[in-house]
Amino acid sequence: MARSRDLTLISLNWQEYSLRVSRDPALDRVSSLKVSYNQRVNEQREAGVMDFLRKYIPKNFEKYLQGIDFPIGKQELVGKLEQNGAPSIVVSQVSKRLPEGQYKSPQDLIKHLRG
Repeated sequence: MARSRDLTLISLNWQEYSLRVSRDPALDRVSSLKVSYNQRVNEQREAGVMDFLRKYIPKNFEKYLQGIDFPIGKQELVGKLEQNGAPSIVVSQVSKRLPEGQYKSPQDLIKHLRG
């Protein structure tokens, strides 16, 4: 009789997958392997990240903008955020969510991030 074990895997970009491994003890080998994408969990995580951006960027974000000259483009901004020590979740979400373009001031940038 095959035994199954369910595992949860988190990828480097925080996507969640389920892995079901079935092992046949009589043959002493893995008899099946099923990987599935957890769409609902990932959508909830994405919504949580957006809530994070909307709620917390205005009060904590400006410290990562110190020393950045405006106007600035999106790609240059992302690099400067990394240099200034912004958490990777903030950098990745700014990179993903911020439209391409030039941003005139920190306030202009925050306005675009809050949508």
